[in-house]
Amino acid sequence: MRFCDKLLSLRKMKRYSQEQLADLLGISRQSVSKWESGQAMPELGKIIQISNLFSVPVDDLVRDERELVRESGQDIAFVKPTYSQEPVLKMENVASEEEIRKNILEMKDTIQQISKSVNAPAGFEYKSRVSIFGIPLVHIHFGKLFHVGVFPYNNACVAKGIFAAGDLAVGVVSFGAASFGIISLGGAAIGLLSVGIVAVGGLALGFSSIGIYAIGCAAMGIHAAVGISVSARTAVGTDEAKGLYQMLLGHENRSISMVQDFLLSHNPQMPRWLSWFMAWFVR
Repeated sequence: MRFCDKLLSLRKMKRYSQEQLADLLGISRQSVSKWESGQAMPELGKIIQISNLFSVPVDDLVRDERELVRESGQDIAFVKPTYSQEPVLKMENVASEEEIRKNILEMKDTIQQISKSVNAPAGFEYKSRVSIFGIPLVHIHFGKLFHVGVFPYNNACVAKGIFAAGDLAVGVVSFGAASFGIISLGGAAIGLLSVGIVAVGGLALGFSSIGIYAIGCAAMGIHAAVGISVSARTAVGTDEAKGLYQMLLGHENRSISMVQDFLLSHNPQMPRWLSWFMAWFVR
């Protein structure tokens, strides 16, 4: 119930005319008329005067959810709260719940279809919402596994992101069966730093490796290579070493510092930590 309706009802209950109420409050009749028509609201001081005049709490006057009633046998008006018996239904909440329910049902249907189609682990994909220059921060994408006879077959999927993992991964940091990136790890890895069964890169570490600096069982490098069978400008091998500068270790007991000094003497531009690591690996 609005304030204007409460004021009109209270004035009529007391049998006041608009002029009489205006005189009691020290205002003009036009002001009372505007209050009762809802065109204006009295200031706080006048609301307090009205509250005292009609013996009605200020809170009951100004709050719309409170209703004006009249007790039987008495000529005194008062207000009391009215409570809605029916809950208010917010449409946005209903829409949100329906959306969630729909998504859950779609997910259930998808899972059921996958489980019926193959008796093998399903594929998986995750792509982060955060992106840098349109590239996802994280992208993981693995295809689902099939069996052709007794041989497993994977429907390869490509993952592209700053951090990428998948059957084929392309990213700053990548991991996969085949990976391409600044830092690459995988079966076949190509990158500035690559680690894999087959590794190609600036610094390559793998069973078979090719790089500016190569480390592996079979290693081919531009500046230096270390491993079992190696070929490079500076080559250090346990079984075979081919290059302009060679060190064949064989069964000789040479210290890490000796191998490191050999590498640095012919490659002064090589970082010391890298020369130590290569010397440590071959020893």
